Amino acid sequence: MARRRIATWMVLLFGASIVALILPLLKARPTVPPPPPEEIPPFVLTRAFALQYDAVVLRLALEGRCHMDREFFIVASPPRDRVDGRRELRLLALPEDLGCPSIHVEDGVRFNANVDRCLSQMARERSHSPLPCLQRSYPGMASWMSLQMPRYGRDAEGLLATVDYGIHCGPHCGGGFRSRLRFKEGVWHVLGTEPTWIS
Repeated sequence: MARRRIATWMVLLFGASIVALILPLLKARPTVPPPPPEEIPPFVLTRAFALQYDAVVLRLALEGRCHMDREFFIVASPPRDRVDGRRELRLLALPEDLGCPSIHVEDGVRFNANVDRCLSQMARERSHSPLPCLQRSYPGMASWMSLQMPRYGRDAEGLLATVDYGIHCGPHCGGGFRSRLRFKEGVWHVLGTEPTWIS
């Protein structure tokens, strides 16, 4: 009986020694990293692409503001320069024909001079908006707009575009918007428009 007990203890000790030797080896075994996700190629803006799609994307982003009855918006501020290559491609100016009858592109210097004049008049008269004064120079003007050129990008589902614009009606009157669009089956579609700021 004592021999049996000794043999059992020896088998247990031998098994424990084997486990103690093998366990660290199992833990230290290098794991195989998961395959990297498919890399999405970056979007590179070209002059041909911008000339083909800028006006279409801007028109869709502005939606109902393109076809207003008896009122219009003035766009006078040139789009800002960005890091997407538009300056190098000489594509900072708005397209000549947006296809939006309610959007009138005005010379920035002339329009800003009219705004300054009307803001001064507004302060003198203690009125709340320069709009009535501006409407004397631009009959039918609803307000003025700052409009930025589309930003294009790519994600796992394809091409995207965003357009930022603001509608201004006075020093503390206006709001900003961002429209998001997706290029699907050869056509741009509006995904949605969300507010970005309010004054």
